[in-house]
Amino acid sequence: MLTGSIIPAEEAAAIGLIDLVAPYEDLDAAAAAFVESGVRGERRPGPIPASHLALATFFDSHDVEEIRTGRAEVHGNQRLAAAMTAVGTKAPIAVRIAAALIDAGAAAPLDEGLRMELARLREVFQSADALAGLMSVGKSRPAVFQGL
Repeated sequence: MLTGSIIPAEEAAAIGLIDLVAPYEDLDAAAAAFVESGVRGERRPGPIPASHLALATFFDSHDVEEIRTGRAEVHGNQRLAAAMTAVGTKAPIAVRIAAALIDAGAAAPLDEGLRMELARLREVFQSADALAGLMSVGKSRPAVFQGL
């Protein structure tokens, strides 16, 4: 999640990021059926697929600052190195807050997790880094973040 990578819906479902994948033409019916099913309360993700185990272990075993600053050991694993590089291109305040929310939200009911996220949005979007990120959109240069 901290890399900002776009992944296919099937992969998102396999790693527990989403609950349901439906073809576009069936989306309304699938969403209605999901709501009707009454899925409520606590959700616990299933086992991590083998294809994502190294990434999950990497992010679980390193401090977000080690990853963000490129100091986490990747043991020559190019996928981990690429993930660490991707995280390093993101605004530090956004990465720190996202990591904290992921950790806190994983143990909370969905409505509480969403409240926690909403409570921190202003902090992120009023930062100098948010402005730097927005100013870089459509430009040929990446944003230069100050960590503020």
